[in-house]
Amino acid sequence: MSQGKETLHPDERRPRFVRACAHLRTKTQYYRLEDQQQPPGMIADSPTLCYWCALTEDPVGPDGQGTSPGGCQASRSCHEQRPLDPA
Repeated sequence: MSQGKETLHPDERRPRFVRACAHLRTKTQYYRLEDQQQPPGMIADSPTLCYWCALTEDPVGPDGQGTSPGGCQASRSCHEQRPLDPA
């Protein structure tokens, strides 16, 4: 029996991508291939990632609210949604 180690199912290690504002950023977009292959507006959603707004370069958006995949949605005045399939 291992102590202090948690074994994750392989599917639980894969990031879950969600649609959010095109200005939302996280560091995994700059080094993880799977993140880099996502279209603008799709971002990894994880409670362990830190997010920031590309417009303010801060974890607070132009409207004064915090950044997160769940929070950076169309209900915010600063939200920008881009088409997932560029034509």
